[in-house]
Amino acid sequence: MGTTGRACGKLILFGEHAAVYGHPAVGMSLPEGTTVRLGDAALPAWDLGPISPADRDGVSALLSLLEEILPGLAARGRRLVEVESSVARMAGFGSSSALCGAFARAALALLGEDADGDVARAWSLAHRAERLFHGTPSGIDTGLALLGGTCVLRPRPPGLPAYSKISARALHLVVGALPRDAACAALVGGLAARMKSGDHAARASIDALGGIAADASGTLAAGGPQVAKALGALASRAMYELRSLGLSNAGMERLLQEAAAAGALGAKLSGAGGGGAVFAVAPDRDRAGYIASRMEAAAAEAGMVLVSAFRVIEV
Repeated sequence: MGTTGRACGKLILFGEHAAVYGHPAVGMSLPEGTTVRLGDAALPAWDLGPISPADRDGVSALLSLLEEILPGLAARGRRLVEVESSVARMAGFGSSSALCGAFARAALALLGEDADGDVARAWSLAHRAERLFHGTPSGIDTGLALLGGTCVLRPRPPGLPAYSKISARALHLVVGALPRDAACAALVGGLAARMKSGDHAARASIDALGGIAADASGTLAAGGPQVAKALGALASRAMYELRSLGLSNAGMERLLQEAAAAGALGAKLSGAGGGGAVFAVAPDRDRAGYIASRMEAAAAEAGMVLVSAFRVIEV
């Protein structure tokens, strides 16, 4: 009998980079996701025929790791493997964490375990698998891929982060992504080198980002009619610190300026930086649609080919 596993893309709202140094992060699962299907018929070897040649090495490594962690997996018979994903890649939306989460859930389902009910089990597997793509992941991305909704996550290395869920707040975010001009690993590595060298300015910005993430979690938990305005202001503060760390670029700044001109309450990058994911906080749905259209037009005027088109998401 075949099985299916699904996990979501993610958006870090506050705390990127700072979470690596022990601060909390606030993030949400995206509607876009990745689905892994393991076929009905048991086979002598995994059939990766439907997988694109560029992805087969990564999928093979992931399956080998899951077989190592789950000894009963191979005994159930290897299968045809199909992967469908609507998560933009290389954009900061967690495409690799969604893939790892979907494979973890599919593998556990094949073993007869409730991968949806036992999130901790799937999260642990996905976290270990994510190391194939990112050497020392925090567990935040795979957590958001599997937990659903909006969460505050607090690092607890070497274990998985602690988390708490936040109720929906009827917030309207405009979300999209532009191309990156630097690899995520290079950006994170460069910041890590600055922190290790005792760069006081970098440490001050990281601590400020951590404090902003803590303030954002409190603001979201409290709710109220001014939550969008408060979060917008926090986003602007966070972007100031991210900019001071050298994580923005000309394309990002162009889009942030357009968002502000269109009426956004605040906006910032999400993730590693150097391009990639960006979101703006809107006062209401109608204004969010207008902001999205203005940001799309600004990207087109600047000759940017967006990695992910701007759309409105409710939190």
